[in-house]
Amino acid sequence: MAGIVWDAKIDYATFFDPKPESVQGIQLLPLTFGSLYRSDPGAAARRAADLPGPRVWGDLFAADLAIADPTAARRRLAASLPREESTSRAMLRYWVELLAAYGPPQPAVVADGPYGLAFGSRGRPVLVAVNPTGSTRTVRFSRDGRTVGSVRVAAGQSAVS
Repeated sequence: MAGIVWDAKIDYATFFDPKPESVQGIQLLPLTFGSLYRSDPGAAARRAADLPGPRVWGDLFAADLAIADPTAARRRLAASLPREESTSRAMLRYWVELLAAYGPPQPAVVADGPYGLAFGSRGRPVLVAVNPTGSTRTVRFSRDGRTVGSVRVAAGQSAVS
């Protein structure tokens, strides 16, 4: 992992802090639901093992750990947890609880539009869909071109299958 890649310069550092948690943590920013693309539980578990008690950005590392072990991530959630300022405690809690309830993201299962995500196990994915439109919509999910399932969602609602 490199914190600085600039022309011919590659350093395990950042411009603001040489701590390993800063170098690795900068890769975890920003934490949004778009961050679910980082769905490798093995990589998350290795980062947690490398940095068992980060001195900075503990919230980012707790969110990352939730991809591999939501129960362990829950144990890290405390008022004293070092925070990255752009990540709210509410967002962090929601992220950890979502992964605890539904399991890790399944990026190989894709929705037919931007309003669906799959979680859980490869064999039995949990399909989650949202419908921000004004009419009922069916979100279809597939893996390798084969239909996995669909979720019918009322206007302005979300649904889980």
